[in-house]
Amino acid sequence: MVTINIEKDRENSRIAITAEGHAGAGDPGQDPVCAGISAMMIGYAKTVIASVAAGFVDESQTKINVGGRPGHGHIETVCLTDNDFRILACALMPVELFFKELQENNPENVKLLYHPCGE
Repeated sequence: MVTINIEKDRENSRIAITAEGHAGAGDPGQDPVCAGISAMMIGYAKTVIASVAAGFVDESQTKINVGGRPGHGHIETVCLTDNDFRILACALMPVELFFKELQENNPENVKLLYHPCGE
């Protein structure tokens, strides 16, 4: 099972996504659930980096940490401005929706832990 943890902490301007484990919905390297999770994680990481490169998010005011290895992915941003936090939180919305639907359709393979706004 893959456990996905999404944290949005507006008070500390922190957004973090961690995915840990293997879904077991197919053979290694051919698992459609793991592929979907990986694609969304990579897509969000690239969106964050592109937002900085395009000047939508202030690079000097935002810390970005991206890491991964087989069976584990992590993306964390800490923004020093409320505007940057809002931009990256909005960019996260389709990822959140995808993960919620993925869990609903694959409850034996995906566990979503969701902590909006530091709850």
